[in-house]
Amino acid sequence: MLSNQTIFPYTDLLLHDMGGSCVVTRETADETSCTTGEECMYVQRCNGLADGLTQGMASGTEWKTPPLWGIGLVQTVNPAATFLHDGRARNIEEAVLWHGGEAQGSLTAFKQLSSDQRSQVLAFIESL
Repeated sequence: MLSNQTIFPYTDLLLHDMGGSCVVTRETADETSCTTGEECMYVQRCNGLADGLTQGMASGTEWKTPPLWGIGLVQTVNPAATFLHDGRARNIEEAVLWHGGEAQGSLTAFKQLSSDQRSQVLAFIESL
């Protein structure tokens, strides 16, 4: 029975600016700029976690914080699974290191941890 149970989803379910930006440029197939002509194509280049896509009230640099419960089982269930909204992180540590924007302070603190302390944080996340 699941009634009257306390859960710890490890999320605030809010939108957060995760940093980065996107720029649309006109280029040719060999990535040189162009001004006119059928050889031109529009290319969106993004840095940080930005993807330039708006969804609902979220801008192209914002995401709703997903719950972390069960994150430690993701690669057990699917060894090829990746992390972040677009799958760019191969593991949880890479996902942490991609953060920016509102999470910049947390990222800086994580980077300043000793190797042992980082391992402890990652072990905790993987235990969820």
